[in-house]
Amino acid sequence: MTARDPNVGIVCTHVWQSLSPVMHNAAYREMGVNLRYGIFEVPELLSEDVRKEFFDAFLRMQSEIGIVGMSVTMPFKEDITTSIEVRAMSKSATEIGAANTLSNLVSGRWYADNTDWVGVVESIEEAGVAIDGKTALVIGAGGTARAVAYGLGKRKAHQVIVANRTEANAVSLASDLQPVLDRTHVNPYGLEHIFPRVDEGGINLAKNADIVFNTTLIGQDG
Repeated sequence: MTARDPNVGIVCTHVWQSLSPVMHNAAYREMGVNLRYGIFEVPELLSEDVRKEFFDAFLRMQSEIGIVGMSVTMPFKEDITTSIEVRAMSKSATEIGAANTLSNLVSGRWYADNTDWVGVVESIEEAGVAIDGKTALVIGAGGTARAVAYGLGKRKAHQVIVANRTEANAVSLASDLQPVLDRTHVNPYGLEHIFPRVDEGGINLAKNADIVFNTTLIGQDG
């Protein structure tokens, strides 16, 4: 590495979306912190097995070249929790089953944390929206959806409805999170229940929700 190479950065497949380097580097300059935030672009990997194998090798390489921290985006947030390169995880990352932040330990292995859920609930509360007792609809069932549902549960939402194209993934999310969110009901559905056709009947989940989150790639530029 040279003195101008990044030593922290964001792992992503959609590089055009990220404003993280602009924001982080401006903050580092203002604070006098000797860090340089860059983009670690990775290819689209459709096979889950190939993706996980790639991610393990990627983390090992980043540690070897002196990268000290990374922000992690889709689709790697859940892969972090099973990576052989991760030495330890925070309580929130363990309970959520996904992480978005990696810190390089002295041992050469990584420590995983999840700060997504804090950002979600704080942004809602700053907007003056109460979560306690509300019903929320979360569209998607990946790592971001897990963090959103977890955060809502920690702020005592009455119900979190998880709707996903593959209903089995929504069921898995609900099964994993329900034991740690004892005051919140986590209910999984297929995506077709969000706006059901009139002639099919069924539950209109969007109509019944006080808060709606889209955690999928739909709506992103690119």
